[in-house]
Amino acid sequence: MYKEFLRKELLEKRYGIYSRIVEIYAAQSVELRTASCLRRWLSQELDVSKDKIELSSLDSALQRQKKKNGGTMKNKDIKEVVKNGNNKALQGDGFTFSKPGSDDIRPSRINEL
Repeated sequence: MYKEFLRKELLEKRYGIYSRIVEIYAAQSVELRTASCLRRWLSQELDVSKDKIELSSLDSALQRQKKKNGGTMKNKDIKEVVKNGNNKALQGDGFTFSKPGSDDIRPSRINEL
């Protein structure tokens, strides 16, 4: 039902269509995260050429939706990761930085003139 309506509105470039798309496909927008991935998925879902979906407009609608939600989706994901203990940076097993006095194997990239 929504597919035909959205497809028609999208092809006619109606005002506010990208905001409606993001609202209707909220779960997919969270799952796919980026506007380019969502655009590829939408082109298959609505049987529309990928070129007909404006990436900048879709990205703006995604940003407005995230701002409207107050970033709760992002915070919720972070809280789940911390709760499950999957975040290595918080566990202390993160990246080890080299120290100035360490014996690096790499040669210096600085060339004297």
